[in-house]
Amino acid sequence: MSTSEYERMPPVYKLDDYDSCLQKPSDVYCLLHFTLVSDEPSELLQMIERYIYNKTSVSDKTLEGCLNQSFWKEYQLRTKIEHYSCSSLADNEVEIDVADIITGFIVLVLILLNIFGSLYDIYNTNKNEGMLACFFLSFSIKRNWKMLTSTRRSLDPRLQRLKSLNGLRCILAYGVIVVHCVIPYMVAVENVHDYELSYSNIWKHVFFNASLMMQTFIVISGFFLAYKIEISFENQQLNWSMVPKGIIIRYLRLTPAYAFIILLTATWFKFLGPAPLWEFDVFQVTGNIMVSDCRRRWWLNLLYVNNYVYDSQCLLQSWYLAADMQLFCFGLVLCILLKNYRLKRKILTFLFLIGISMVAVHTYIRDLYPIFIIWPSDGSLFFKTDPTFNETYKMGHGNFASYIIGISLGYFVYKWQNKEVNMKKYSTSGEGTSVLKSDLRLFG
Repeated sequence: MSTSEYERMPPVYKLDDYDSCLQKPSDVYCLLHFTLVSDEPSELLQMIERYIYNKTSVSDKTLEGCLNQSFWKEYQLRTKIEHYSCSSLADNEVEIDVADIITGFIVLVLILLNIFGSLYDIYNTNKNEGMLACFFLSFSIKRNWKMLTSTRRSLDPRLQRLKSLNGLRCILAYGVIVVHCVIPYMVAVENVHDYELSYSNIWKHVFFNASLMMQTFIVISGFFLAYKIEISFENQQLNWSMVPKGIIIRYLRLTPAYAFIILLTATWFKFLGPAPLWEFDVFQVTGNIMVSDCRRRWWLNLLYVNNYVYDSQCLLQSWYLAADMQLFCFGLVLCILLKNYRLKRKILTFLFLIGISMVAVHTYIRDLYPIFIIWPSDGSLFFKTDPTFNETYKMGHGNFASYIIGISLGYFVYKWQNKEVNMKKYSTSGEGTSVLKSDLRLFG
């Protein structure tokens, strides 16, 4: 699209100042979604349609009449309202229900436990007093901060050599946060044209295709699962009792904090509103939509199956926890099966091919994008209707191949460390290349 054509079009989004509009109790701020129409053939409307990707005291007629007056005067086009939502100063009075009170009580208990545990840790010299003392010490801010910032070495030097992966995960997590901070601005960005042109900038695709970062997390997760199992069970038998035990331990480690965030979202999050886009369900803004979905379908998140629900909006970003939990359960079973099996390489190769084939076939049949890209239109809807995001990207089987790569790397590194392979010899060409080919046979 040329700049001259873009300037002829009406703005995609236009918002008046929210605070200045709501000065008196009788003032109303309305947000609406409409389509452009014309009673007569319009060259401008035809041009707009060519660029479109085919993928309550206020009445509808009043709003439509107001819009028609301004759009006809400037663009000779009329409007047809599809959805609208209005709010006033009275909406600031949010009703407090039983769930809000229970959440407040839980928050108060946690704060008191943190205070008591911290004081107990500071002033009590004899801390080895049984389970009750350990319980209170687990809430000590002093102790938890010390553990969080600890740089002590692992008992196993092989794990110590891999601590750099934690640094990599920290850097990637920062990148994920940066990308997610950009997404809300897609809802009503003022300069849409410049935003669309940024997709032609190769460097900015680091952000637009940043979804590939998540595959790195999946690979690292699979790597640590296989590698730690190999190390932990070198001198003891790995049996099937480890499957339920491992799943339960992981569930108990992740779920309490996760459940608390869901609880806060379903209750106290509503007190952050209202705002211009708070209740407008067309844009699916992080507001009442997320609150209502967490209240209605919170159990999907706690069962870690929310990533298989097409339009799940309760903590949308938590799809990763669900996918990782599903892959962990499968990976745990797989590692037990492969513990003493000599055909690891063939089995893992076969599973990798199955993983990429599942996504390839699904993508072809459903005519999806091969990779998930943050398009402006889908980003403004928070991906509720994006088929690539909902059908492949966030689902467990859509990340299966990456997890198999991680498990394979775990076995590969473990084999090389046991053989005490000197990595320096691979820094040269010629002989180093032939030695590499020879040592690759170690895997499997």
